[in-house]
Amino acid sequence: WQTFSYIILSKGDKKSFLIYDAIIANGFAFLLNILFYKFWGLWGLGVSFVVSSVVVSTFLFLIVRFKYGFIINSFILKFIISFILIYSIVYIYTVVFHNGIDLISILLVLCSCIISFVILNKRINFLDFIKTKIAR
Repeated sequence: WQTFSYIILSKGDKKSFLIYDAIIANGFAFLLNILFYKFWGLWGLGVSFVVSSVVVSTFLFLIVRFKYGFIINSFILKFIISFILIYSIVYIYTVVFHNGIDLISILLVLCSCIISFVILNKRINFLDFIKTKIAR
């Protein structure tokens, strides 16, 4: 969610940053952390972090979208959705089978890294960039 907070700051709107990010977003995350930790311990704290990150990111995205006209292009949106799907599969797999890291999890993370590299290489020709840096 910090990316959206930086958009607010880059527009020079310190008051909106204070209200939306510092008070509302961080206050919500803090209260959710306390509440979930009280009922479910460290596991609840982890769930609280995920839930508050999603809620606060959505909240700040809507603020930035309607207040400043920020739009996420389709390329970035596909990238975000692919990561959410991959990590959701890993999470569901570990919850259902009660395993930590195993072969399927490692393969899914490796697949995620390969997808990231391919997309990054398409956008900025990352492989040639690395080759030029190594050749120096």
